[in-house]
Amino acid sequence: PQAANEPWLVDSMALEAGSRGQNWGMDMAGVEREAVWSVIALGPRAGKVQQELLRVSAALAARAGARVAVSAADQELPALAGQAYMGVTTRVAGRDDAVVARLCTQYTDDAVRILAMCMR
Repeated sequence: PQAANEPWLVDSMALEAGSRGQNWGMDMAGVEREAVWSVIALGPRAGKVQQELLRVSAALAARAGARVAVSAADQELPALAGQAYMGVTTRVAGRDDAVVARLCTQYTDDAVRILAMCMR
């Protein structure tokens, strides 16, 4: 077991400092991205949040052309202005009550729409 003062999750990202003269956070496959967000859910309600994050992650993958289960491909997504990708880790530091998702979107508004859908 970890000591109470030891972190059980370290999440970090280094974005370029604008040396290219652009107002965006990163470039992924030639497409500029404005938003990269991490979502950490912990505790008794994390299971419900995890289910929604996994569902939305699969739906985003299907929207981008990935082959996913039929049930995931049929999931409704909010209207999005650009590309969006999400990865979900369902077991963090050996905890069953924790989930971490990383969301990357072309536009910040899309990230807000997606996260609002996941957290309802």
